[in-house]
Amino acid sequence: MKTTLIIIGVFALLLQARAEEPENVLEVFAQQLRESVAAESAPIALSATLKSRGDKHFLAFRLINISKGPLEIYPSDLPWGNPHSLSFAAVTTAGMRLRNWYLIADPGPEKKLVIASGATLEGEYDIAWGLSYEDTHTNQDVLLMWSYRLMAGSEKPFPVCTGVAIIPKTQ
Repeated sequence: MKTTLIIIGVFALLLQARAEEPENVLEVFAQQLRESVAAESAPIALSATLKSRGDKHFLAFRLINISKGPLEIYPSDLPWGNPHSLSFAAVTTAGMRLRNWYLIADPGPEKKLVIASGATLEGEYDIAWGLSYEDTHTNQDVLLMWSYRLMAGSEKPFPVCTGVAIIPKTQ
């Protein structure tokens, strides 16, 4: 019985930690925008398009190395490589801020990926990894602002790429 209560308690704490929202996500987004202005130009071109499969939404990313040399990056540091790869701020068209949450994701040992100059990579980020939107946007569009901090190289501050997508209301 004691073991069962401990397991239930740990599980409840994990769920609480998983659902915890970091500081004000709009502030985080604004801070990253300020940092991106201060940083060198990003050595990548990054675009994202919203894709939907049923009621699930994804950001389909296309990353191009526009630098003159190769980039080395861990796969988990790609925009789609980890729930923590992106930062979000989302509001409905009525002005309601949506709650962020991030899955616990600690990548294991990885070999760095080398992206040649001019090379393109593509991948998808499941928006449900970082945003709780299913219950809140049925009657309104959601404006989703995202930012990605490129963790390749040793320059600090790291370059930040940003974008906006619209999650359409359900009909």
